[in-house]
Amino acid sequence: MAFCKYCGKQLNEGQACDCPASLAAAGTAQTPNPAPAPAPTPAPVPAPTPAPAPAPAAGPAQGTTQQTTGQQAPGQTTINITLPDKEKVTATAKNAWDSIIGILKKPATEGAAFVARADLTLSICLIVIQAVCSALFGAFFVGKVNGLIRWAGEIKFSGIKAFFLTLLFSVIFSAILMLLFWLTGLITKMKTNWKQMLALVAVRSVVLVPLILVSALLMLISIFTGMLVGFPVFYGANLLGMLVLVSAIRGVEGCSDNKAVYVVFVVSVIFMMVSIWLGLKEAPAYLPSSIREGMDGLRMLDSLMNNIF
Repeated sequence: MAFCKYCGKQLNEGQACDCPASLAAAGTAQTPNPAPAPAPTPAPVPAPTPAPAPAPAAGPAQGTTQQTTGQQAPGQTTINITLPDKEKVTATAKNAWDSIIGILKKPATEGAAFVARADLTLSICLIVIQAVCSALFGAFFVGKVNGLIRWAGEIKFSGIKAFFLTLLFSVIFSAILMLLFWLTGLITKMKTNWKQMLALVAVRSVVLVPLILVSALLMLISIFTGMLVGFPVFYGANLLGMLVLVSAIRGVEGCSDNKAVYVVFVVSVIFMMVSIWLGLKEAPAYLPSSIREGMDGLRMLDSLMNNIF
């Protein structure tokens, strides 16, 4: 006799029990275990690509500035030179030439327009050009004076000194004129700034340049021609420059026609007084050292005689 091991039921020989537990066990035994799923094949890992070797550093290009980052040898000095932009220099020169021609052709309208634009770089260039022309006139005059006093032996004026002194004084006088116009503009409540006043002085410089060059050429002909014609033309150029400023200053906002006349007149009078005072004070700088020493000796002798008597 056999018994079910799950429910204990008596069974005939070879008989299978029909209890749920026996049926479940029989079904499990008949169903084969599923084959395990194959493991996924790992994707091949690509071999690492070697990094490219660094390219050698290129040397400094021709025409550029070379800079050193490593240690320098003792006593070695690195000099960095930056050349000005050729196109910018060419454009500035062209603008300067166009402004000179335009102001000379139409000083009233083009002068006022130039003041209204107030181009700082161009204004400085025009003032420097006028200063160089004045310096040439001074150097030519000194050269003619030296030709007249060759009999004086060692007394000789320096043309180089005359050139650079005149150049310096011309720039100083232009700066003084700009300052006078700027202060007068503030007093008269014009809506202006120092750049426009510098442009106004530059308009005067444009008018002076051709007449100064004519004076220099007359001085080259002979000192008598220069004294009789050259000097009147030189100082007449300054008068013409002031007359042109009456129209050019109207490029400043808030400056009416009537105000322009009085502003230019007042500034001209003050500028003339300052120029004469500075001219008399700095004139001995043009003299040779031997003459200046003699003048100092005369002044010392005069002071001594006044103290004694």
